[in-house]
Order: sequence, then structure tokens, then C-alpha cells
Amino acid sequence: MENKTIDIVSEYSRELNEIRYILNNLEDGRIYEKTGWTQDGYLATNIQKLRKEITHLLVKIQNGEEGDKKRIREALAKYSET
Repeated sequence: MENKTIDIVSEYSRELNEIRYILNNLEDGRIYEKTGWTQDGYLATNIQKLRKEITHLLVKIQNGEEGDKKRIREALAKYSET
């Protein structure tokens, strides 16, 4: 098996930004139990979303899959060629 060095922050920036967004909202107290706003979601829901995003990112890294940013860029490039 070949070892390949990648810039994780750059390759998976969209995924990391989603995790950062959830953490920032939790840090700012943006949860339904505190704000009463349904769009903030319950604490348990936010924790589930965070767990899902972290697991999704780790699986991508472990399997050597491309990040969302690169996949989106490639899809848009194919679309613009047609």
C-alpha cells in the first residue's frame, strides 16, 4: 500500500467548515432549548449532526476519498463543458 501525503485542511475544507459551523453554533448557545427557535435544533440533534459529520469525514480520509469541494468542482467543470 502506497502512503500518500495530502493537505487535509485544503482537501476537506467543506467538511471541516460544516463541523466548525455546528461547533460555533453550540458554543454560541444556538440550541432550541435556550433560544426557542426551531431552526437552531435541539442539543441532542446538533450532537447527532456533529457525530455524523465527523464520522463521514474520517471515513473519507481513511478510504482516500476526495473531499466534497473537489467533487463539486469536477461536476461543475463537466457541466460547463456541455
